[in-house]
Amino acid sequence: MTLDRAAAFKETYRQYAPRLQRIAIRRFGIEAGDAEMLVQAVFATYFLHAEDVESLEPYLIGAICTASRNYLGQASTSTDLFCGEEPCAATPDEAW
Repeated sequence: MTLDRAAAFKETYRQYAPRLQRIAIRRFGIEAGDAEMLVQAVFATYFLHAEDVESLEPYLIGAICTASRNYLGQASTSTDLFCGEEPCAATPDEAW
């Protein structure tokens, strides 16, 4: 990677990362530390596929929304089945 390209990525991150983190926190209710992790994942994906991105801002906003939804879906799945260490009362075994 050239210095110009590295500088461009750094500037893009500086410009968009705070906004993407705010979207994850305010719109999706994600904790700040987890939102930062999602933003970094979005930029890692962008870094690998930047040449395929036609419009940067819509791409990044769409990516953080998708990442946030996926994160919440995974969190929901893990907490729906277990309440701490024990299965929740609404497990399939107890429904019968």
